[in-house]
Amino acid sequence: MVWVKNGFNSFYIDETEVTNKKFHQFVKATRYVTTAEKDFILTNQLGKKIKQKKGSLVFYQPKNRVAANPTSWWVFIEGADWRHPLGPNSSIKGLENHPAVHISWEDANSYATFYGKRLPTIEEWEVAAISKKHQQQTGNIWQGIFPYLNSLKDGFLNTAPVRSFNPNDKGIYDLSGNVWEWCKEGNPDNKNEAAIKGGSFLCNNSYCTAYKNLTTRFADKKSSFQHIGFRCVAN
Repeated sequence: MVWVKNGFNSFYIDETEVTNKKFHQFVKATRYVTTAEKDFILTNQLGKKIKQKKGSLVFYQPKNRVAANPTSWWVFIEGADWRHPLGPNSSIKGLENHPAVHISWEDANSYATFYGKRLPTIEEWEVAAISKKHQQQTGNIWQGIFPYLNSLKDGFLNTAPVRSFNPNDKGIYDLSGNVWEWCKEGNPDNKNEAAIKGGSFLCNNSYCTAYKNLTTRFADKKSSFQHIGFRCVAN
């Protein structure tokens, strides 16, 4: 972990996102079952409750230009979870040093608590992310025209192994791009949502520029996506 000074307060923050290897160690020690690995009740547009098999949201790359609507590129895949990031026929073999994804806010909190840590506040995350370095490419983002054309100039279509790009001047990696990261705070306008920071491998100048500023977005605490992970802090 890296020590960060914040005014009269200070804290430690993980150098990288929590990787598949580290999350696997946590699951092995606790037998924890993530949100994406549980069946759940879904309420449809008519208000009817439907039992939905376990799974998560996976990015689907359209072949042609589509309307700027997330439903055009996100697909719920039964059997997708942190062990199977692209669906039931995929695995994390060879992805041990990639960020663990399909992690809900509840999952991230459970991991942090087990290790005597916690999720960062928005302020802590932003303090850690502020850097005097000005680099042309600071992280894993979408290069091309989102969501149908990716030049793969950086070599990564999806997540990249942690430490693939240079750290900031505090020695912290991947605070820009790769995966969104959960923060401690909830959404003041929606108690079911929590803050996410940093952008992901899907961020691009033509659609989502959150990777290069201190923008805060929110996601449902029970949701899981292929592009959301986390890192921890400690007092």
